[in-house]
Amino acid sequence: IPRKNLQPVGGVPLVGIAARLANEVKISFLNNSNKHRIICSTDCDEIAITAQQWGAEIPFKRPSELAQATTPSIDTVIHALDQLNAFKNFDIVVLLQPTSPFRNAHDIFGAIEMFKTTGKSIVSICDAEPIEWNFKINKSIVNFPNLEKTIDKNDHSIIACRQQTIKTYRPNGAVYVSSPELLYKHKSWFYESCGFEMPLERSIDIDEPYDLMVAQQIIKKIANKAIKNKNVFIGKVIKSGKENLIYVGKNHPVFVIAEAGVNHNGSVELAKSMVDAAVEAGAQCIKFQTFSATKIAALNAPKAKYQIENANNPNESQLE
Repeated sequence: IPRKNLQPVGGVPLVGIAARLANEVKISFLNNSNKHRIICSTDCDEIAITAQQWGAEIPFKRPSELAQATTPSIDTVIHALDQLNAFKNFDIVVLLQPTSPFRNAHDIFGAIEMFKTTGKSIVSICDAEPIEWNFKINKSIVNFPNLEKTIDKNDHSIIACRQQTIKTYRPNGAVYVSSPELLYKHKSWFYESCGFEMPLERSIDIDEPYDLMVAQQIIKKIANKAIKNKNVFIGKVIKSGKENLIYVGKNHPVFVIAEAGVNHNGSVELAKSMVDAAVEAGAQCIKFQTFSATKIAALNAPKAKYQIENANNPNESQLE
């Protein structure tokens, strides 16, 4: 799939879904501590910009030789650990590949807790097709490839009932957890690792165009079901002393949000006048942008006109 990690599922690029979910785990389960960092390793400027927009850091650029289709993911992880001086700065490493859009925060946190308990590398897994049903093709006979069983080659029967087969699992590519020490020592996630089970519905891995099409249809069906069956409580509005509860969903009017962004130019009075204008236009609420300057502004970034006009020192940076 060309530009695979930028393909949207539910309107969000795959790399954005991964970065957003990592931030959710950091905020919901890890006390939003600054010691936890969300890093995107890429050689692509467009992916880097998109990942930053969804909350990831890009402290280095991956070399092109580690960005090939055949590059093992462990090699890119080791490179990232080198760049971040991981032995000194981190105890746990979590790999979230963008191609697993349906994993959730509980999957990630559960795998982290399993690592803390076992001290072993953790690999997320899901049910696999029974190995008894797998065949190889013997192409040594020209024009007539023979089927060969992968196990019990001399047994030409096949187990038709799934309940009689050996229960097997496969890595689903969604979550990997380990430590810098284990990864440097074994150069693998799979050395004496433990499996963290995930259901098949959250184990879709996008590799081929068909996988992407399936993921997009699933997310559309989930969204349509939510819209059809669920009314979402937005908040309450007090008007003329009367309290009105606001819902969005079936049998409720359209909820209009006015986008003000940063057009207030830093002026509270201008922002208030924009609120009045939004109400007059029929909007139920208005959205102003907030941001963390340390995440989106470099020291030498150009300043907006109002920042220049309101600055006490014309030479001060965006962050001062």
